Amino acid sequence: MGVENESKIVSGVGERKYLPDGWSVISEIPNPIIDSGVVTDEVDEHEGNHLLVAAELGVSIIEGSVIPEGDSLGHVKTGHFSAPVAMAAHADGGRGTGHDRLLVRLHGDNEDSAAAVAKDIIRRKPKHKKALAILLHKEKVVNGSRVHSELAKVDQGETVETTVVDPDGKQHKIITMGIHEGDKVEVSIKDLLPLAA
Repeated sequence: MGVENESKIVSGVGERKYLPDGWSVISEIPNPIIDSGVVTDEVDEHEGNHLLVAAELGVSIIEGSVIPEGDSLGHVKTGHFSAPVAMAAHADGGRGTGHDRLLVRLHGDNEDSAAAVAKDIIRRKPKHKKALAILLHKEKVVNGSRVHSELAKVDQGETVETTVVDPDGKQHKIITMGIHEGDKVEVSIKDLLPLAA
């Protein structure tokens, strides 16, 4: 049975698949959204958690910073106070949350309820959380527009480059956009057949 008898080829990212008649396929992400080579620190993650919860709750973000100022190692400024935003770092088990918790109490909000809302958002959005920590690590200061732009990139998914190698060893590239973690890449055989000619 040859490649032309199949309707599509499905492969995982990073997985080489060998096909009938000497064809092979490998899909890779040439420029990942999340740069796994960047090592973030607690401050990046702490402030990134505040930004993520603010963005998800629709709280306007004025600025996020990881530049030390006074007795603070970083800060997030929003258009108005939000208890879940304040509790975001605490909800994720972070340190340095005493001031955040005090603000929640001073506003008369329930720490546990606010932390539960924040924790749920952070748990559901690990890739978004990582993207914002990396963004802060690299840029040090970001505004709300930059935060939303970075989150939109994560939502759009990765661009995957699939290399198809024909029986003669010639490589053909197919670009697929919008792939998310765990997705499989599908290459239509009708896209490959002209390559074999």
